[in-house]
Amino acid sequence: MPSLTSRGAFAALFVACFAFPAIGEIASNEVTLRVEPLKTTVKEGEEIEVTVVFVGGVQEKTLILPMGADPSGIISYRATEIGSGRDWMGSRRDSRSFAADDRRRLAAGARLQWHHDALRFEGVDNALAGNLPAGTYRIVAIYDEARTFRPENRGSRMIRSEPVEIVVTAR
Repeated sequence: MPSLTSRGAFAALFVACFAFPAIGEIASNEVTLRVEPLKTTVKEGEEIEVTVVFVGGVQEKTLILPMGADPSGIISYRATEIGSGRDWMGSRRDSRSFAADDRRRLAAGARLQWHHDALRFEGVDNALAGNLPAGTYRIVAIYDEARTFRPENRGSRMIRSEPVEIVVTAR
């Protein structure tokens, strides 16, 4: 007679065979987000530039994106210093003072690129703002429809990119 342990392992394997395809199917229906730094190494004081890439899943989706300035932070960034674990929140520096939402269709499997230059970072635990100090960071882009400018456009979709590493060297 099989032991209780081997029956449990068999049951777990049986459930996994059916669960993983379903998880993959759900993930492929959604939009994914990537952040691609223009340079992976910058000097202190140098502006950090990135391209945010939305990739459509198997169905067309509509994204709410800023039409210029993004004061509400639909697209924001989080930088975590690898050595200390210190967090910095980032946003796009934009001198334009208007704010509005734009509905953009993203076809199934299509790519939508959004270039952000001159990112501004603020320490979560302090009032420092500007460019990141010397160190190695993991940067994540965050798309959050709950932060749209117009209340009627607000949704619950939040997408986080996989982290990318960037190095800030001393001058």
